[in-house]
Amino acid sequence: MSDVSVTLGSTSVSVATGQATPIGTLQGVWDGSSSANKNTFVDANKTEVLTFVDAFTWAEMVTQHGRGYNYPRPTGQTTVYRTGDDADIEATIFAPVRIANSLKVQNSLVNILTLGNTNSFGNTNRFTDVDGLQVYGDNYYIDHYTGLGWYSLTSNSNWDNGIDTALSSSQNSFTDWFMPNRFQLESLRDDQSTNTYGFMVIPNAATWTSTTSLTSTTAIVSFTQHRMLQDTKTVTYKLALCRKHF
Repeated sequence: MSDVSVTLGSTSVSVATGQATPIGTLQGVWDGSSSANKNTFVDANKTEVLTFVDAFTWAEMVTQHGRGYNYPRPTGQTTVYRTGDDADIEATIFAPVRIANSLKVQNSLVNILTLGNTNSFGNTNRFTDVDGLQVYGDNYYIDHYTGLGWYSLTSNSNWDNGIDTALSSSQNSFTDWFMPNRFQLESLRDDQSTNTYGFMVIPNAATWTSTTSLTSTTAIVSFTQHRMLQDTKTVTYKLALCRKHF
């Protein structure tokens, strides 16, 4: 196999195909080149052109790669006990987009309410309403870190009825609601707040998750008082509606 010449302006480095080239060699060429010369690398035969972004700002990375989100990781539950439960929602809504999302740029957190970089509205608020503000007139909350949307209900229901309520809801004109799994609900947890969910108007009471207990298929993981608990699917708990907003 022939060598490839990486050229920046008037400086070239010969790279043996299939062999490692010291990164310091390439770094030295890069550091000594002008910004204009950094934009395009051309091989010796002029057959390939690779364009690079010279200044990797947050905005440029979003433009280059797209905006991704930190979807809460799968719980590992793969058995579907009913339509709309943890494993079903993961398989139908999140699993199909996880790989593509991983190739996009994802934001970071300064604290539980503040993003490290700007959201799609141009501010650093982790949670906003649909206008990018924090008015929440319709009680809908967008999480720009996880990419999820939230709405809280004040009524109680058992587990099956709660899932049915979420799946059939057209709250705020959205029709893709589901009951959150344990990691999705836990992503809202604010351990510095007396209200478990901090920013949302969800009673500080036991709230359903769609995750079935590992030890009993008739039990469910619930969330209350800053911790996960286990209870039967027939008791009545609060329900938070969740959807993939982004």
